[in-house]
Amino acid sequence: MAFINFENGLYIVGSDFKIRYANDTLKDFFPKVVEGCLCYNAIVDRDEPCTFCPVAQKLEKGRLLFNSSNFCRYGAAFTNINTPEFKDCYSVMIQQIASPEMLQKLDTDQMHAILMQQKELQNRNFVIETLSAEYEIIYFVCEENGSFKCTKYYDQKGANSFETGDLSISSYDELLSNYARLHIHKDDREMFLEETQLANVRNCIFNNDEIFELNYRECHDDVVKYMQIRFIPVKSEDSVNVIIAFRCIDNIVEQELDQRKETEELLENSNQRLRVITGLCTEYESLYYVDAKRDIGIPYILSDKFNEEFKKNILHEIPYTQSFHAYLDICVAPSQKEYLKAQTELHLVTEKLKETPCFRINYEVPFEGRTLHYQIYIARIGEPHEQVWAFKSIEETVEEQLKQQKILLDALNQAKKAETAKSNFLFNMSHDIRTPMNAILGFNTIAEKNIDNKEIALDALKKAKHSGEHMLSIINNVLDMARIGSGKLELNREIVNFPELINKLKEMFVHDMAQKDITFNTNFNIKTSVIYSDSLRISQIIINLLSNALKFTNSGGSITFQVSEMKSPDERAYYQVRIEDTGIGMSEEFQKHLFTAFEREQNTTQSGVQGTGLGLAITRNLVNLLGGSLTYNSMVGVGTEFTFTFKAEKADSSEIKSKKEISLLPELKGKRILIVEDNMINREIARELLEDEGFIIEEAEDGTVAVSMLESKGKGYYEFVLMDIQMPIMNGYTATRKIRGSDNTDIADIPIIAMTANAFSEDKKNAFDAGMNEHVAKPLDIDTLIDVLNKVYKETHK
Repeated sequence: MAFINFENGLYIVGSDFKIRYANDTLKDFFPKVVEGCLCYNAIVDRDEPCTFCPVAQKLEKGRLLFNSSNFCRYGAAFTNINTPEFKDCYSVMIQQIASPEMLQKLDTDQMHAILMQQKELQNRNFVIETLSAEYEIIYFVCEENGSFKCTKYYDQKGANSFETGDLSISSYDELLSNYARLHIHKDDREMFLEETQLANVRNCIFNNDEIFELNYRECHDDVVKYMQIRFIPVKSEDSVNVIIAFRCIDNIVEQELDQRKETEELLENSNQRLRVITGLCTEYESLYYVDAKRDIGIPYILSDKFNEEFKKNILHEIPYTQSFHAYLDICVAPSQKEYLKAQTELHLVTEKLKETPCFRINYEVPFEGRTLHYQIYIARIGEPHEQVWAFKSIEETVEEQLKQQKILLDALNQAKKAETAKSNFLFNMSHDIRTPMNAILGFNTIAEKNIDNKEIALDALKKAKHSGEHMLSIINNVLDMARIGSGKLELNREIVNFPELINKLKEMFVHDMAQKDITFNTNFNIKTSVIYSDSLRISQIIINLLSNALKFTNSGGSITFQVSEMKSPDERAYYQVRIEDTGIGMSEEFQKHLFTAFEREQNTTQSGVQGTGLGLAITRNLVNLLGGSLTYNSMVGVGTEFTFTFKAEKADSSEIKSKKEISLLPELKGKRILIVEDNMINREIARELLEDEGFIIEEAEDGTVAVSMLESKGKGYYEFVLMDIQMPIMNGYTATRKIRGSDNTDIADIPIIAMTANAFSEDKKNAFDAGMNEHVAKPLDIDTLIDVLNKVYKETHK
C-alpha cells in the first residue's frame, strides 16, 4: 500500500514571533502567512502567543500537535537555530495530519495509511533529533530508479556539506564528486570518492544491513579539520530511505591522539619498569612486583631454595604479606624475624618510598650449620605503592668487606707502627746529629782558644773533622734509604781489588777496636782477587755490619771479621763475609723487625749508642742489589752473627790501575774560575781551597749574575765555571742552558762543572742534559775537584 503523500510546511520564526521565512507548502496550508507576520495570528488565528508555543516557552527542540480553524490536526517538529542569517530563531516543520472533510472521506485502509504515515513522520523526527545531537548536517535521501536523489535536507550549523545548489543534482556520483572537489583535502579526495561509490554504500547498508561511515579531512583557507560522513538506512514497508549525516570529529581525533600519547607513555613506563626488572633479575635470586595497596605480589623469578609447589605461582598474584611472613618464619634467623617484620610492613615501606626511590635491608639466614648474609632491595617503579622487592645473597660482599676491613685495620696498625718508628727515628736523629754537631762546635771553640798552640788546635780540628764525617755518614744513610725506597739506587760496575778493599776496611776499625778494648779477630781466605762489582756498596755493607758489632759490643768482648771464597759452580767468584760479636744480642721480639727502617732495640739515650735505625735496612737492600743473601743468628746476652754472601764476575788483574798522587796541571796555575753559589760560606770554602792551588777566583751569588758576568767578559777570561744547582732567581740548570744557547760565541763553549749537594746518579744525568761538562758532589773534596778540573781541561784543549 502506498503512502498518502503530504508535503511538509517549513517556516523560521524569531523570538519576537515574526515569521522570517516560509516555504510555499506552509503558505498553502495557511494563506495568511507572509514574511514579517505574527506566527500565532497567521497560523492559529490568535491575538496572542499560544500556550504551547516553543518560542514563548524558550524550548530548544521538540514535537507538538495543534488544531487550527481550517484543519483538524497538524504535527510539528521544531528546533532553535543561531546562524549569521537567522539569529535566535526557530525552525519549524509542519505536516498536515488530517482535516474534517478529509477524515469524512477516508475509508478504514486510508485511515490506517494516515496513521502509518504519522508514525513514519514521528520515527523520522526521532531519528533527526537523535542525530542532531551528534551530527552537524543531515540529509534525507531516497532511492529512485537506481540513483540517489536528495529530497529534503536539514542543516543545523551551516557547515561545509552538500550546498543548497547541489541538492538539485540527481546523480549521486556527480553530487559527491562536486562536494569532494570543493571541500575535501586533496590527499583524501581519491580515497573518499573510491570508498563512497554507490556499490560500496549499497552493499554495506542494503545487503549487509550495516551503517556505512568514512573519516576524511576537509580543507578551507589552509585550515584542516577532520570530518565523518555516515550513511544510515531507514526502512519502510515498500522502500528504503537513507540518512546522510556529516559531523566534525576534530575533538574525537584530538582525544584519540591524547589517548594514543597517553598509551605510548604508559607503554614506555611499562617498558622502563620491565627493563628495571630485567636488569635486577640478573643480580638477584628472587624478585617480586608488589602492589602495596592490594597487598598482592607477582613473583618474576624465584630462588632454587623454594620448593616446586611454590614455584608454580610464578607470574600469578599471591597474597604478599602472608607469603612473606611465611618466608620469614621458615628461612630467617629467629633473632631477626620480628625486626624484619617491623621493617617490611607495607604501609611503612610505602611511606618510606615517598621520600626515597629505594632502600636496602640486610638480614641473616641460617643454612647448613652456618649463617648466610642476605639483602632485600626495595624500590618504587611508579607510585610509591608500586614496588619491586628483590632478594639476594651478599655473602661474597660481606666477606670482601671483612677482608677490606682487615686490610685497612692492618694498614692502620702498620701506619701507627711506622708513625711510632718515625717518631723514634726523629728523636734519635735529633740526638745523633746534635752529638757530632756539638763536637764540631766544641772542638772549633777549643781550636779558637788555642790558636797559638798548634798541636792542640790541630788535634781539635782533626776531631771536629771526624765528627763532621760521622754526621755526614748519618745523613747519607737517610738519603740512601730514601733512594732505596724509590727504587733509584743503582750499582756501579767497576774493577775491584777485593783483598785490598777488605784490608782497608779492616784498617778502618783496628784503632776503634783497640780504643774500646775489643779483641778484633780477622781471617781472610781469598783466591780470586780482581772482580767486577761495586766497591762502594760492598764497603757500605761491611762497614754497617762492623759498626753495629762495634756499637753493641762492650769492652772486653770480641769481634770476628772473616772473609772466605766459596766453591764456585760456574765461572764467577763466590764470597762469604761473616761478622760475629759477643755483644748484647737481640731479643726475639726485636728480630721480627730487624730490617724495618727506623727500628732500634733501644733508643739512643737508653743504650748510649748513636744511630738512625737505618743501617740494617740499608744493608739488606744493598745485599739484594748485589744479588747476595744476608742471614743472622742472635741471642740476648750472648752476641750476634751476620753472614753476607755474594757473587761477582772475575776480572783480569792487568786491568787494575795503580793510584797516582793527584796534582794540578802546571798550565792551570793562574787560571780564573767563576764560582756560582748562593751560600756565602760555601763560596768562601771553595775560594780558599782553589786559591791555595793557584787559581784566581771570582764569585756570583745566582745564575742571573753569572750569565751577566760571562757576557761582559771576553773569550778566555774565565777558564771554568763551578755552578751550584739550587739557587734563587735562576738555578744552575737554567743558567747553563742560557749560556749554551747564548749568541755570544765567546762564552757558549766555556767548561761548566756542577758543584752541588745533589749527588745522585739522576742528578748527574740532569747536569749533563743541561749542558754541563762534569759533576762534583758536596762536601768538596779538593783532590776529587782537582782531578775533575784536570780532566775537563784536557778534553777541551785537545
